[in-house]
Amino acid sequence: MDMQHIGDKEMDASFIDTRIEYLSNFDMNEEGTIQEMRWCSGIVEDVSDGTWIKAGTRQQRYKEGEAARVLWDAVPEANFAASKSVEVFDKRLWNQNSIGAWRKDLGEVDYGLY
Repeated sequence: MDMQHIGDKEMDASFIDTRIEYLSNFDMNEEGTIQEMRWCSGIVEDVSDGTWIKAGTRQQRYKEGEAARVLWDAVPEANFAASKSVEVFDKRLWNQNSIGAWRKDLGEVDYGLY
């Protein structure tokens, strides 16, 4: 968290082709009785431009920068295969630690220590 931009951050076209992380609940067993929060990683493929229609509606649209299409990595410990989805990215949840939080995926941090 300390290595991210401070304050609110809006999803915009600068995130296209950027790796991000998103905090979500995952069912950890077949019955769905055990859930755990996990950071999942993916690559932003596209960002809403105000013309995307929300799933399950006929006319409601995502605002510009409100949502993004992401190619998610698999999460093997939750039996979750790689997939694509459109997710809402709330600027108030940038770099937070609650469900729906999001941040850039900085990869492995090399502190230069052996």
